Amino acid sequence: MISLLYPSSRIKSGYVNYSMRLLKGLRGMLEAMEEIPVRKIEIGLFGKPVLGNVSQSFFARLASVHGDVVHSLTPNVINSRTNLVTIHDLISFKNQQKFATSVYRRYGYKSLIRKIRKVDNFIVFTEQAKVELSDLFGIERERINVVQQSIDHDIFYREVNEMIKPVNKKLIITVGDLNPRKRYDVLFRALGGIDDYKIVHIGPVNGWYEKKRELEKIKSSFNNISMIGEVNDTALRQFMSTADLVVQLSEGEGFGSIPLEAMACGTNVLVSNLEIFHETLNGYANYTNLNEEEVLEAVTNALKSPRSMQELINFTKRFSIDSMARSTSNVYRKLSP
Repeated sequence: MISLLYPSSRIKSGYVNYSMRLLKGLRGMLEAMEEIPVRKIEIGLFGKPVLGNVSQSFFARLASVHGDVVHSLTPNVINSRTNLVTIHDLISFKNQQKFATSVYRRYGYKSLIRKIRKVDNFIVFTEQAKVELSDLFGIERERINVVQQSIDHDIFYREVNEMIKPVNKKLIITVGDLNPRKRYDVLFRALGGIDDYKIVHIGPVNGWYEKKRELEKIKSSFNNISMIGEVNDTALRQFMSTADLVVQLSEGEGFGSIPLEAMACGTNVLVSNLEIFHETLNGYANYTNLNEEEVLEAVTNALKSPRSMQELINFTKRFSIDSMARSTSNVYRKLSP
């Protein structure tokens, strides 16, 4: 029996999306699988989301599990019987001075680190993450399994909607929640006020109301920037397919699904110059440093010399749900008694 504890939340997140894709792939592959959703209750306080990790940790401890392999799909749902956990990213652990800005957050990080150290085996998405996890926590590398992330090709494929396309402008979109590390502010300032471009942000607030106010203030100075909030999968696919360029500027990522989802729609991408993107996207993406002048230049260059639609689509086929599920089930077989 394989038991999988996964986050259950009304708010979409990278954690939730990963869990849904993995479960989708494993359901037709494993004969004995126990799915255990773990609730998350989160509120916005002082412009930031709070209580989510605490609530999930509490409900994870209460969960009844029966598997020989107990896989927690995020660190926040580690149970006392968890012997395998997926680590999505190490951004906050590497930069605790920046992220642990309150007693509440410092306690949360310390508690999470203690729980991670008690787990025997790990899944990460990249070779870089394997090295970082080993160095940061002193974990033997043979206990860390690299399983490449996936995107859902049933959702992300090319479907252009000409009604979305602005007249005589290039459509530039950026996608994700309003986590401050996403650096939409750099993109807004770099392209704001340039009539040749229409910039659209798509994604939920997810409790980051302070960041929303900051971005809306920047946006108010320009007439070519829109923030349309969260949309359904069909609308997101159509925006990605219709856009001239999808941009993801970030100070840190654990994998970066959004650029690959855009590529699966046949659209070129521009990302920040992170090692993690270079490992996953190779030479199929355009790269930039996080300053406004370089972002503007990189956007211009990416639009002048795009890769072919079919080349991008073909590249993303290696990131299938089936491939991720098979690799994950191989880890289960290795750990099963």
